[in-house]
Amino acid sequence: NSLLPIVVPPDVHADLFALLLSFFVAERVLDPSAVSAGSISTRGGLFLLTLPGWIVAAKMLGLYDRDQDLIQHSTLDEVPRLAQLAVVGTWGFVALAWATGIAIQPLGVVVAFWALLTALLPLLRALVRAEFRRHPEFPQNTVIVGAGSVGQLLGRKLLHHPEYHVNLLGFLDDQPKERREDLEDLVILGSPDELPALVDRLALERVVIAFSNESHEETMDLIRSLSEFPVRIDIVPRLFDVIPPRLTSHTVEGIPLITLAPLKLSPWRRFL
Repeated sequence: NSLLPIVVPPDVHADLFALLLSFFVAERVLDPSAVSAGSISTRGGLFLLTLPGWIVAAKMLGLYDRDQDLIQHSTLDEVPRLAQLAVVGTWGFVALAWATGIAIQPLGVVVAFWALLTALLPLLRALVRAEFRRHPEFPQNTVIVGAGSVGQLLGRKLLHHPEYHVNLLGFLDDQPKERREDLEDLVILGSPDELPALVDRLALERVVIAFSNESHEETMDLIRSLSEFPVRIDIVPRLFDVIPPRLTSHTVEGIPLITLAPLKLSPWRRFL
């Protein structure tokens, strides 16, 4: 992303604010006697010490990378993992308080904190993300390798859906197909061999490989040539038109496999 020089992702700020707001609202509403004017409780001090652990846990759950890695991504996709973070983090804090001998009574403070956090984590992330995406430098500079039917179709979709936040610059292809009329000003920028030189010249941040005329070996060489550049690479898979939006992926001795759902409904699905 164009804003990579920012050291702390905006989602971190949103999460920290949600954590602090949830805990101290729950404590002050349900146990105001534990907090004297202008100070925090021992329980609150312990909670402040755990904040780095919350951020590390969120990072381990992959909650700070997907905005930059994925073209299509929304806060709704993160809700299950945010809920998992709220549950595990809350009861981890309870276990830590018990181990250190710090009282957490009444238990209603913990329950209220967990409920508020579950609601505020996705809400504040959505608000911060919406504001952050308005920045003119947020869309990623992108080129598509392959100007055939699939590449041009993908280009049209990216052009007509600004919510993907992609600044599509053009195509790379030695033998492009006849240009579609709905591609606006997109042009052929050169051949795939020129891609490494174009990364710096065009400040590219994402490369989409979509069925170019290159051989398998040439495509692999092209991908390897980008290893020294901080660009993200997307590959349109073969048989993409039969792959559902949600699927199961796994590996067999390093070979990735994509498992499609059965085409025939099971008895249970037919019953539903």
